[in-house]
Amino acid sequence: YSLFWRYDSKTIYLMIELEYSVHELPFIRNTEFLTLSAECLHIYDDVLASALEKLLQRERGNAIVKRVTDGPLYITSYQAGDIESMIEIDGSEKVIMNRNGSMIQYKDDGKSLEPKTIYNMMNLEIDYVLMELHEALLDADESQ
Repeated sequence: YSLFWRYDSKTIYLMIELEYSVHELPFIRNTEFLTLSAECLHIYDDVLASALEKLLQRERGNAIVKRVTDGPLYITSYQAGDIESMIEIDGSEKVIMNRNGSMIQYKDDGKSLEPKTIYNMMNLEIDYVLMELHEALLDADESQ
């Protein structure tokens, strides 16, 4: 890896040179810190991609990360450094998970689930979690 930068009055560009490619990461200048700001970054180096994802988590950033592997495709949504949701797509099988641990898994046999069906399934999961929370609150009241 070779690192160098260029800058203007508003942005500092970190240039990461690999054997066959150069990645340009735009950092916006703020008064006390820098913000990595990009509509879309394509990172083809595993080490660099992992480092950026760790930076995203450590510095509590927001992003959607799509990771392509030899097997499944992973799409992870980060909010303030925490994983909000994760989608795993492996051929026709799809698994959707959120940070509360709820999961929707289905196999696409040519008939995709309609958005309304997924919406209704998520509402049922939310209702179930709220019911568990309500029961836990009632149990706490009875113990006091």
